[in-house]
Amino acid sequence: MPKDYQLTKNNEYWLPKATYSFVLQLVRYCESTEAGRLYDDLLDLSAINFEDSKRHGRRGYSNPTENRGIKRAEIGTLMTTVKLSWGIVPEEYREGIRNNILFARSGFRGDYAHRNTYGYWKKRFLWKIAENLNLIEN
Repeated sequence: MPKDYQLTKNNEYWLPKATYSFVLQLVRYCESTEAGRLYDDLLDLSAINFEDSKRHGRRGYSNPTENRGIKRAEIGTLMTTVKLSWGIVPEEYREGIRNNILFARSGFRGDYAHRNTYGYWKKRFLWKIAENLNLIEN
């Protein structure tokens, strides 16, 4: 895995290290097929087993259907935030930025734009995600 870092000099879109790492991992997760599969699997809700909770002496009843629904809503919100944030990046730079975040490929070389242009849009993309999730103050 590559070193994930952001430039700190003259960077108005600088994120705290923990926030930056979280947003990068979030993009990697949401762009993977595993996230989509988990989101779809949560649709397959099984019946509640009331007998199991009585047998173990727990108070009340567990509600796995509600828990899965909450988890599915949270994952859906994160995935939607990432997809909507791609909207600020011009179409011609999206594939290079995606390759850089997901596969640590320097998809910037050989393209028609300078690598600083990709960095310019990458930091704005990550900033927009953090802003939409209220991880930073404006």
